[in-house]
Amino acid sequence: MSRKLNPRTKVVMPTEAENEAITAAALSDPDAQPLTDDELAQMKPIQERQSQARQRQGLEST
Repeated sequence: MSRKLNPRTKVVMPTEAENEAITAAALSDPDAQPLTDDELAQMKPIQERQSQARQRQGLEST
């Protein structure tokens, strides 16, 4: 990793070649496949899900 994001930070971003290698390695792991578009579309923010759960438990009014 060779490029710094900002001189005031210590975050180092990967080069394009490093990023491609990281992505290829991640995709080759059968236990860690990316989410499908359908799965992503079904996701809801945690605050919304917490609110729904609290309403079901009678802890929050609608």
